[in-house]
Formats: sequence, C-alpha cells, structure tokens
Amino acid sequence: MLVDRLNMNGYETTYVRPIYVLLNLIRLGGADKNSVSPRRTRVSKISNKKSFYSIIRRVLMGLLGYPYALATYMFMKFHYRNKLIVCDRYFYQFFFDLFWERSETIIKFLPKADITFFLDGDFDLFYSRMDNSFDASVGKDYYTYILNLYRRIAQKYGFIQIDANLNKEAINDVMFMHLTKEMNGGRGYE
Repeated sequence: MLVDRLNMNGYETTYVRPIYVLLNLIRLGGADKNSVSPRRTRVSKISNKKSFYSIIRRVLMGLLGYPYALATYMFMKFHYRNKLIVCDRYFYQFFFDLFWERSETIIKFLPKADITFFLDGDFDLFYSRMDNSFDASVGKDYYTYILNLYRRIAQKYGFIQIDANLNKEAINDVMFMHLTKEMNGGRGYE
C-alpha cells in the first residue's frame, strides 16, 4: 500500500523482503523459502526439538547469517540505488531468529535503514492480524521476547513509533507523511 502510494506520487519505490533478496537470485536449487526460514528454526529451538540436523542447521545459519545480511544490504544498496526501498522488518527479525538474546549486539554492526517505523501494540491485536497459520501457531513467549527487543531498539535507534491500533489507512498516512517530509528536506509533505 505504501509502495503504491509513493510510486503514484512520483517516488520510484520498490518493496523487498531483505532476507529473501539473495535467496531469490540463487534459489538454492529451487528450495522453498520456508525451508531456510530462521524463524522456523528459532521456534523449533524454543520447542526443544534437538535433532542433530536442527543443531547443525542452526550453527550454519548463525555462522552465515551476518555475512549474508551484509551482502544482501550491499546488493540492495547498489541494485536499487535509484529507488526508495521499503522493507518489512529489515534484518531485525532475522538477527533475532538467528542470535536470540545476542541479536541486539549483532544489530549494532549492520548499517541502519534511513527511516524505520515501529508499529507497537498488544498481543491480541497482533494475533488477530496474522494471516499465516505458522505465525499464528507460535507461542506468546516468542512474541513477548521479540516485542521487547523491538521496543528497546526503537528507543536506541530512533524508530518512528506508530500505534498499531490505528487502521491501515491511518498508518499509511503517518508513514507517507514522514517519508515525504524526509525526502523534501524536512519541508511538509504532499
């Protein structure tokens, strides 16, 4: 919705899901995105499913996670250099799923987005908006931990906080206002 609005107003914009940008290029032999999902790996760890395969997979994802994120950032920076890039969750969720309590430390070393919006609300609201059955099946402990992480890093890195109770049109208006103001050198918005 935001990308469409920005494009209609003359801002060349694209939407990307950062953790899949490079995977979409190489496709890992045609692998399904879900087969390399760090969230599924993290949730399986929370559920204490400890097979040899899952341990090896977590170790490999941890070792390759930061270099992959950095390579993806560089690719996006150069491939989309003449466009605004709108991302969902940037790499924050990715690092959380890979590094759990150490994710805040890892986040410090990744280049930051120019503007980050944080939709804050309560769990009932978030669960009511989940359209993915896997996401909705994940326990509250996982979301409690990540919501607290987002609240901490939002303060630390100056995210623009938006009340998630607003309807999607109002949320879109707030984001559009901030983005166009920033792109117009701090002068109002269109």
